[in-house]
Amino acid sequence: YTARAASELLGVDIETAKLLYALYGYEHDSFQPILGDSDAFAVPLIDMLEFLFEAKDRGMITLDDDKEQMIESMRGTLDDALVQLRGEHYSRIVFNAAVPVEGEESVALIENIESTARELYSENGKTELSEDAIIVIGDITSAKDLEDSFRMDNNRVSFLTIAFVFVVLLFTFRSLGAAVLLILVIQSSIWLNFSFPYITGTNLFFVTYLIVSAIQMGATIDYAIVLYNRFQLRKQDYAPKQAMAIAVNESFSTILTSGTIMTAAGFIIALRTTDLYISSIGLTLGRGALISVILVLTVLPQVLLVGNKLIEKTMIDFKKLLGGGAYEQEKLDETK
Repeated sequence: YTARAASELLGVDIETAKLLYALYGYEHDSFQPILGDSDAFAVPLIDMLEFLFEAKDRGMITLDDDKEQMIESMRGTLDDALVQLRGEHYSRIVFNAAVPVEGEESVALIENIESTARELYSENGKTELSEDAIIVIGDITSAKDLEDSFRMDNNRVSFLTIAFVFVVLLFTFRSLGAAVLLILVIQSSIWLNFSFPYITGTNLFFVTYLIVSAIQMGATIDYAIVLYNRFQLRKQDYAPKQAMAIAVNESFSTILTSGTIMTAAGFIIALRTTDLYISSIGLTLGRGALISVILVLTVLPQVLLVGNKLIEKTMIDFKKLLGGGAYEQEKLDETK
């Protein structure tokens, strides 16, 4: 605060405020308010108020009754505030930042605050501070910490989800190729789903990515399973192309009904919920279900037809694999 700002805050005339600032400069060996530009000389408000109380107690200044009563009231308020702002080992500074909770601007602000505080409290780099000497907390830092851990968590969640689904499909269909192709189509729908925020230039909560990617893979893989089962069944009696046409026709209503319900549920949550996180999850989940339905009914049939030979060549006979010699003896007995 400059002398003029302090005079407006304390309700004293500018000349009195300048004299107080000059006295402060004299006591702290800073002669700018005395010999230099007194209007540009600024002092932290807390430091000036503490000096004002000390000067009053030492009899260096005198005030009328109204001003003295006001100063004493301010002293009590300041003492209460200092208890919350100054501790034995740490000082506290509170900011109200007019920036979003997430985003590059918010991260830059936090980094700037931390670097500035570290520079000031280390006496412009002369004293080295420990890592935990400067601690910045709040909604922005919480979001930043979550964002920093997002990549590792996302990789872990994605890997575990795909691995679990792959194992289930492998033991269900007994084909490496089928498991890979079905997961590839659904994973493609997930990638398409999360490309929309980038294309539209909107922000996406990373928690939404973790939740929706897992749900979309686990829930919409059923659509691909229904189509694949129908295809395998009809392939026993028809050529692959004709079998696929029949499979799509037979599974169309099942996939469309299930997908429509999930899509509608997600969009209803997005439209009727005021919480941004929940609304984002609903919107992304509804959009993801819709994309999965479209890809399963349009792309997956072509993928299965192209990869039909791969599916057949990568079939695994688990009974033979696990049974070993007993299985071979059983087959030999059957031929006899």
